[in-house]
Amino acid sequence: MLLTVIGLVTSAYFFVSRDVYGTIAFHNFLGIFGVIEALDTSGILASFERPVVPLLAMAVVAIAALILAHARLLNQEPGSTPSRVR
Repeated sequence: MLLTVIGLVTSAYFFVSRDVYGTIAFHNFLGIFGVIEALDTSGILASFERPVVPLLAMAVVAIAALILAHARLLNQEPGSTPSRVR
């Protein structure tokens, strides 16, 4: 139920702001907050005190892929992209 509420709040944020990057940051903040709370409740938060390098590298790759896809979408010929996407 809580995940449904978070999804609806994230959707409302995107509907109001129309900002993809802001929505991703907002959703990730809510998700990380929830995961940290769950790990703390279960008592296994201490095992995540040091950074996990492969996860950080995957996050950097995912952000780079999003930025490259967005740049490529914006640099397409004007007739090939619907106006509502720009």
